[in-house]
Amino acid sequence: MHEYKTNRAFRTLVNVGIIDQIGSGLYSIVFLIYAASLPFKTLAVSIASIAWVIPALANIFTGYLADRTFNKRHAMWFSYFVQTILFLIIASLIGRSTKEGIFFFIMALDIIARLLGDYGNSLSTPLMKHIVAPEHMNEATSIGTAIGSLVQIVASALGATLIVALHHQYDLFALLDALTFLVAGVIFFIARHQYDQAESDVHKSVLTAKASRLAESSEAKEGFGTSFKLAMQEFTQNPFLLFMIVAGLAVNLLGTAIDPLSNLIFLHMSSFWFINYGYTIALLDIVFSVGSIAGAVFVNDMLKNTSMVTLLAASMGLLVLVAIDMLTLHNLWILLVLFFGTAYLLGKINPRFNAVIINTVPDDHLAATGGVISTVMMIGAPVGQFVFLTLANVISIPVSLIIYGISSLVVTILILVRGAGRLTKNDPTTARYNEAHV
Repeated sequence: MHEYKTNRAFRTLVNVGIIDQIGSGLYSIVFLIYAASLPFKTLAVSIASIAWVIPALANIFTGYLADRTFNKRHAMWFSYFVQTILFLIIASLIGRSTKEGIFFFIMALDIIARLLGDYGNSLSTPLMKHIVAPEHMNEATSIGTAIGSLVQIVASALGATLIVALHHQYDLFALLDALTFLVAGVIFFIARHQYDQAESDVHKSVLTAKASRLAESSEAKEGFGTSFKLAMQEFTQNPFLLFMIVAGLAVNLLGTAIDPLSNLIFLHMSSFWFINYGYTIALLDIVFSVGSIAGAVFVNDMLKNTSMVTLLAASMGLLVLVAIDMLTLHNLWILLVLFFGTAYLLGKINPRFNAVIINTVPDDHLAATGGVISTVMMIGAPVGQFVFLTLANVISIPVSLIIYGISSLVVTILILVRGAGRLTKNDPTTARYNEAHV
């Protein structure tokens, strides 16, 4: 927490993010409850549940726009104010009609607000690169991850409780979300001059990079294609980044599939239950969240010099054990330990990887590169969930688990084989490497 306490500009970014996430967390769970109350609830809940996919897949475009935005700090507070207006409109509509058209219109406004949120996050990335020293970047990204996860847990639980206490007044939560966006925008507007020097440094870096490319090419105008090409070059020219995005895709494909697969398994296997089905799902979610937060918070634990190859392989190895426990032992307590361990490792992997991206990718295509990574990672999520849930429903749950376990084992072996050697020894995410290159 040293960076948070001593770096005023970084602290402002984190605080604004917390306020934003409080409103978003409250509204997200309440919107699902609202969707479940509609006459066409099956369709409404299904659409509300997968709505996050659209902004996630659009990260490559929001990242490109963020890179092309000249006054990033001004665009950030302005995006908060636009989100405020969107949620004021939502507040005037939600809960007042059960018509499908109104629901889809509210859903569209919510998606636009999410896109603006991702755009704002992309705008902050280049600024963060110039307000946090490279050797402290892992700590900074870990703090952001941990606090964000904690806020989401509290906000979701609070939202589910308050909506009942307030007699399902959905418009109040939309107004609260609008208020949090307004407060975040006002705070950032007041603090915008904290980022003047960082913005100036970004402009100089971008101009230098463009001048260098112009000297090598006669193409003066750079559009989305150029930005995408530069982002892809980061992976083709950097073996570590290429390995991470390919391995990350595989890990995300399998890692995100275990959650809905577990929900289905517990529905048919009461031997896993802790009191009842609902409590069991909640307990696993809490354990996973706590593990993820702990992994991000304890930056300097005994794993600080463990390579990303080992962390990725270990997380996949634990998922193999999860499949074995679900198939044979049916022991909830072993499952909880495995979930916590997997989450703890993932809580270290994501901030470390983000820190490397911020430190190594040039400013002129930093946000676009982050967008490409996010988009590629998100592609794996729906694919993995669809494949294993289809196997479980069409063939059987045991068959789905067997294939899941074998797939996780294969990915574990491939990660170890492909990542052994130079990628392990020269891992830029370890504390030892960072100390040697300060």
